[in-house]
Amino acid sequence: MQIDTHELSERLGLYGCIQCGKCAGGCPVSMKTTLDVRFLIYEALTGYLPDLAHMEELWDCTCCFTCVERCPKDVKPAELIIGLRSLLVENGNIPKTVTDALQGIFRQGNPLGFAREQRADWAQGLDIKAAQEGCELLYFVGCTPAYDLRLQPVAKSIAKTLQLAGVDFGTLGIEETCCGNEVRRVGEQGLFEMLVEEGKPLIESTRAKRMVTTSPHCMNTFKKEYKLDGIEVMHYTQLVADLLDKGKLTLTGKVEK
Repeated sequence: MQIDTHELSERLGLYGCIQCGKCAGGCPVSMKTTLDVRFLIYEALTGYLPDLAHMEELWDCTCCFTCVERCPKDVKPAELIIGLRSLLVENGNIPKTVTDALQGIFRQGNPLGFAREQRADWAQGLDIKAAQEGCELLYFVGCTPAYDLRLQPVAKSIAKTLQLAGVDFGTLGIEETCCGNEVRRVGEQGLFEMLVEEGKPLIESTRAKRMVTTSPHCMNTFKKEYKLDGIEVMHYTQLVADLLDKGKLTLTGKVEK
């Protein structure tokens, strides 16, 4: 599968690359795999990337965006990898595990493939109101904390902490859907856009001023890619720290640092 990458290079601003190697030098997976994002950019700038369907190293990238942070020319190397993955997705050249996860999100709103009707089961007995009724803070639980029995206690503890602090909060219940962080990063741009189109108005309809997430990945996606109107997005650790600073929570035990 050979592709002409001139349009992709132009759109992503790759022509600003000076091949300094800071992207590859800072890549946390480059020492363990054959992935070399600097050389990948070089190949894209030459016009063609050979045998794209067999470049398994494209899936090694975790999209941590360290390469983006380190680039002195504001080139976004990770976006090239996402763009190439998009081409693979369009042609159906993706691992079956990725396909299964994407289908699970499309059909049930989560990559695990569990029924949407079970998404709020973790909250049984906690008397959490529906955010759709209106709330000051929206708690976005996330897919894994909602379904995984090992992580459900985390979601429960966060909810109980918010209740203890007297926070007016709610959740989206079974209407909550995957934020799409991994969807965009594996290159399924169409599905990600659908998740934003459906999720953004639902979130904004709660009239919440703040939104807290269990996962830092959800926080990053909502904060930087959803463009939510008038909603401050934060991680639950940031919210807990704020509640402690304001005296709405107190620690009964000793914290050893």
